[in-house]
Amino acid sequence: MFQYQNVFIDGKKLSCEQFSILEEVKLGKNLIINAFAGTGKTFILRAISLKVLSSKSGLYLAFNRKIVNEATAVFTKNVSCRTIHSLAYKDVGIKYFRVGRMNQFLNAAILHDAFFKNTPAIFGILPIRICGMILSGIQSYCDSSDAEISVHHLNKVNFSDIDKNNIHELKETLFYFLKSIWSLIRDLESSSKLPITPNIYLKLWALKEPKLFYDYILIDEAQDQNPVVIDLLSKQNHLQQIWVGDKYQQIYEFRGAKNALDSINIDNHYVLTKSFRYGKEIAEYCNLLLSTHFNDNPNIRGLSKIKSVLSNKFEPDVVICRSNFALIAEVVYLKGNFKKKKVFINAYIHNLIYDLQEAEKIIRGKISFHPDFIPFKNWSEIVRFSKTSEGYHLKTVVNLIKEYNTSFLIELISKVKFIRESHADLIVSTVHQAKGREWNIVRLADDFKLKGSPGYNEEEGRLLYVAATRAKKVLDISFCSAASSFLEHNKS
Repeated sequence: MFQYQNVFIDGKKLSCEQFSILEEVKLGKNLIINAFAGTGKTFILRAISLKVLSSKSGLYLAFNRKIVNEATAVFTKNVSCRTIHSLAYKDVGIKYFRVGRMNQFLNAAILHDAFFKNTPAIFGILPIRICGMILSGIQSYCDSSDAEISVHHLNKVNFSDIDKNNIHELKETLFYFLKSIWSLIRDLESSSKLPITPNIYLKLWALKEPKLFYDYILIDEAQDQNPVVIDLLSKQNHLQQIWVGDKYQQIYEFRGAKNALDSINIDNHYVLTKSFRYGKEIAEYCNLLLSTHFNDNPNIRGLSKIKSVLSNKFEPDVVICRSNFALIAEVVYLKGNFKKKKVFINAYIHNLIYDLQEAEKIIRGKISFHPDFIPFKNWSEIVRFSKTSEGYHLKTVVNLIKEYNTSFLIELISKVKFIRESHADLIVSTVHQAKGREWNIVRLADDFKLKGSPGYNEEEGRLLYVAATRAKKVLDISFCSAASSFLEHNKS
């Protein structure tokens, strides 16, 4: 047995909660750990590998390459740090790469060009939208734990604007396309040479029911795993399994992610509530936020030696936005009012300049070879398509062009995109890109959704929680009505 007072990692003593987890791991148990923001998720996983399982070979799995790289730097050599996609690539993806089917990723435009280029509208629906519906079915199947593709994988397709009399026949037509195209995808030597995506080779690997040759596995970000991954990993019964995450940081549900912490059949549940990131006031605010949005009071505790406040009296290190549109609007405001400020954009906007340039061509009646725009005759068709589920990825570009002068945006983004984060006076980030990070002073933008407002669902509450818990010392919610309204209501 360990002596609690004598367990240290990097000179830091384990908390009572962390120590209890080590005791259970030592007994060989599988565990589910719900670690609230800043409570030392990576720290406890390192403690497990160093203090309990140091003589065994382990696999640490994380969602993205950046987290894996950070983990590789702190875990010992007996722990292999990987993404689940890297394991699938080594066995399946590499084969598609070798036959030239990973030079680009499958998208609606590629499907359209390959099979629907000269096809008239189907039940009054543009062929490019049909391709989007087919891709939705493929994605749904790849995300699922299902062995066979079926018509229910089209359930996420939005048929709300389709004539009800045509929906059944349309589904049958789509399912025919879905099965045919999936057959071509699976055939490595297919003459169609359709490119694939990482989620496709992950699904193909999962269908092989691979066995992982380690002694134990540490699954990070367990709240945001696709059913295909949950099923694959939970079947590794020969391994000791430790699943860790924060159920309120599940913010990739739109990609098909599920919260494994609530779905895995493991009896031993533990929780980490003592945050080492922020102090009492931010911890109390997080408890109130979770109580308001989820009727839960986890009693998150802040670190007593950190003085944290809710205040608007300090210049922020970062402004966190819910959407890309709000992020660009924030940059426009900052550069318009504080011209000398160097702003770093922490978001995936690498292709935005190209998107805007090509959109401008179409608006002027010129030809664009942008893969997302090729199937459309004019800008009006693109605007209409962006309002559908299949065209949602075009919504940001359409809204930006509606709100701002295109040349102005291109010039602005061209200026700021080369600014390095280390040289910036201020960071503007989306909440998804801010996840896993922390700053001293955080300000929330005003595009988070109020509870009960149109379009609100529980994921909106989780996005707000993730954004708020990036702050270490100062959280500024004065610009964000969704973040401040329930605080004011609680005071009254």
